[in-house]
Amino acid sequence: MEELTKKYPDRKRSESDQEYAERMQDTYPGLRAGESVAQYELEMEILTQRYPGRKRSESDQQYAERITETNPEIREPFKVASVAIQMRWCKPGTFVMGDEEEGERLVMLTNGFYLSSHEVTQAQYVKVMGENPSHFRGDDLPVENVSWNDAVRFCESLTAMERTAGRLEDGWVYQLPTEAQWEYACRAGTRTIYSFGDTVTSQYANFNNTEGRTTPVGTYIANAWGFHDMHGNVREWCSDWYGSYPKGLLRNPTGASDGSRRVTRGGSWFSNGRLMRSAYRYRFAPGYPGSTLGFRLSFQILQSETE
Repeated sequence: MEELTKKYPDRKRSESDQEYAERMQDTYPGLRAGESVAQYELEMEILTQRYPGRKRSESDQQYAERITETNPEIREPFKVASVAIQMRWCKPGTFVMGDEEEGERLVMLTNGFYLSSHEVTQAQYVKVMGENPSHFRGDDLPVENVSWNDAVRFCESLTAMERTAGRLEDGWVYQLPTEAQWEYACRAGTRTIYSFGDTVTSQYANFNNTEGRTTPVGTYIANAWGFHDMHGNVREWCSDWYGSYPKGLLRNPTGASDGSRRVTRGGSWFSNGRLMRSAYRYRFAPGYPGSTLGFRLSFQILQSETE
């Protein structure tokens, strides 16, 4: 019996090979040959702490798809009443973030979120903040020359306005998107270099100093999910600190825990095509403004950097 249980942990003497194998797999799915129940339970505890509800036999892709597909919540577009910003829903999902240059990683977003169809305009910014810091002036142009700190203050002020007016669901706030959320919305289900294909021309985006300035939001065609100017016009601030991502499957990533620079995405009116890729990451100090820097609004259940 001692020799038997060394080779087959927890085996009953009366069991055939087939009966033992079936019982162990039914009770401990994914149990490996020669592995004890104690070893199995320890590894499963570690695994499920990082990935709640995960089955041991699942690949990263299978787990991510199963979890996100069980929460297919769909919400209708809406317009923010106080500033007329059009918001579109992004349902929970799984995608490959990055590319060969930035590094690729599988990401699962288990909560849906809203994102504004356009970059925040100067007229919308003035209505909330009472001032216009932009270098290029025009109500329908994206607000620019704003720092990350400025963009966060806008989100906080808009949240306060809408909450005072009684138009916010409990726990929901306006904030900057995470860069994972940004890229998910930018790609809109694609794996190409840009959301519209592997090449870019001035037909699709304001870039490479072709116009010499910003252009009115919505000038260029939207991507498949209805988002305009995800490539070019102004770089868009994201909530994340800039830093390296860990390897393996990422669940609702919010970036590095600290840092000195915040992430921007999407490139600008001045950027060349390489800097406008769906995967391209850049960063600036949170207090730095510039005529290429703007932002896009997100509306979602409150997320923190430690979530």
